[in-house]
Amino acid sequence: MSSFTSAWGSDTTSFFVNNVGGSSNLTSSVSIIIPTFISVILLWAVFWFVSNHEVNSGIGMISKVLMPLLFILIIIIFLYSFSLPGSFSGISTLFTPNWNALYDIRVWLAAFAQIIFTLSIGQAMVYTYASYLSENTKLIDHVLIVVASNSFYEIFVALGVFSILGYMSLMSSVPLNELITSGPSLIFVVFPQIFNVMGPVGIVLAPLLFLSILFAGFTSSFALFEPLLSSIISKFNLSRKKGVTILACVACIFSLLFATSIGSYLLELVDSFLNEFAILILIGVQSIIFGWFYGLDKVIPVLNEYSTFKVGKKWKFAIKYVLPIIIIVIWIYGIINLFSDATLFELIVDLIITFVVLGLSVFFTKVNIHQ
Repeated sequence: MSSFTSAWGSDTTSFFVNNVGGSSNLTSSVSIIIPTFISVILLWAVFWFVSNHEVNSGIGMISKVLMPLLFILIIIIFLYSFSLPGSFSGISTLFTPNWNALYDIRVWLAAFAQIIFTLSIGQAMVYTYASYLSENTKLIDHVLIVVASNSFYEIFVALGVFSILGYMSLMSSVPLNELITSGPSLIFVVFPQIFNVMGPVGIVLAPLLFLSILFAGFTSSFALFEPLLSSIISKFNLSRKKGVTILACVACIFSLLFATSIGSYLLELVDSFLNEFAILILIGVQSIIFGWFYGLDKVIPVLNEYSTFKVGKKWKFAIKYVLPIIIIVIWIYGIINLFSDATLFELIVDLIITFVVLGLSVFFTKVNIHQ
């Protein structure tokens, strides 16, 4: 709601700290940020209502509306950004590579994390939603379409972001490399500063951008929520309504941790650890299981049956050797860097996440409900 009135004022950093995500300052007492707390409760209430419907009438219907709307909003925002003075310098910076960065393992981990998140690689949602496909689906064709669409969309968004950053650099006389950031700081600190400089146009674009972010987060949450919900309903023989209620309440309680005065800091820690380490190693393990134990020869006929594009020996070689070796090597280097660079608090958070994930995995594996 703040975007409709530019409530952040001239000091966007202070507004973010006090009203949105707090800071990484652990010395101050941890308190609740009321606007974020209320927003979390309201969003989970809406989430609960939509998820009580079946996939096609609930999540499916919402996605059909929100995803095209999200795409339209992003196009409007970034097409305008290309017309801003200084936009070319931003685009030029985007396409001027820093080859030395390829020697930084954190860059590779961040790249893997981005791909893993946007394509949902190695996650249960892929298998859950695949079960709704018809038997004669061209699986490989659809995968290529999704990957290509995702890549083009991300390039387009990057062009828009750097165009806006180039404009802000020109207007504020701040070097562009000092404006480049990621995560909550980019969205909730840098972009409000840009909208302030834009004047009346910024007042129009700001709500559009934050609505886009809201829709993107909403649809992503549904994608993550549904597979876990389906598993819990099946495992414990629950009705959909009861399963949604239990899972939404538990998730809401844990989400309130991010409504504290260190919420954004916790969010960055959890996000980076899960995507860069936890899910990454699981993908490596999955590739080993499918490549060496399950047998890729069982999968290939299913993939190729109706597909225009086919997979064969090269794909098998990549799954069995290339993918697990690259992932495991990068993961090991990443873990070494994590323990050498992380603070004690960050290590404690990472260990808690590890034990919770492993503990829940063992619990759900061991528990059997006899119907």
